[in-house]
Amino acid sequence: MFDYIEQWQNSTFDASIPSEWVGLIRKYLKGKSVLDIGCGMGRFVGVFDDFDYTGLDISIPAVKFCKSKYKGEFICSDLVTFDTKKKYDNIFSWVTLEHVVPEHIKGVCNKIKRWSDNLIITEPMGFPSGVYCFDHDYIKLLGVKPREEINSITKIMTNETNLLF
Repeated sequence: MFDYIEQWQNSTFDASIPSEWVGLIRKYLKGKSVLDIGCGMGRFVGVFDDFDYTGLDISIPAVKFCKSKYKGEFICSDLVTFDTKKKYDNIFSWVTLEHVVPEHIKGVCNKIKRWSDNLIITEPMGFPSGVYCFDHDYIKLLGVKPREEINSITKIMTNETNLLF
């Protein structure tokens, strides 16, 4: 059986967040609450220390890990079936929506817009869609203009165009 937690803890992957990214994320935060879509193993939890934090992820082991390590609420669900009546001051997501299949992305984006008026989302665009990653038109789907500041930072690590909305 694949041990997701053990692989994460034993990996050489640097999970630290560059200070430039932290500054950009915090620059756009409003209010007191945040829903982190695709929180994974909690890489960004520390950015939101002073917020009412809710993490959402599809991975049962990742959510269990986060519940044991961090404060806040952690929910295990996929974006297609998850819904809430709660309004969040902020929605944060770092390269998660690209994993939603094309037939579900419009409905997922409509829910996200209902959950918050302030989206802090970065997604790659302009790449060939594959089995697990899809090039969606987030500008059209989310009805927002990108905040371009993130491009110069994310292009250092990726070949795609990453936009912060």
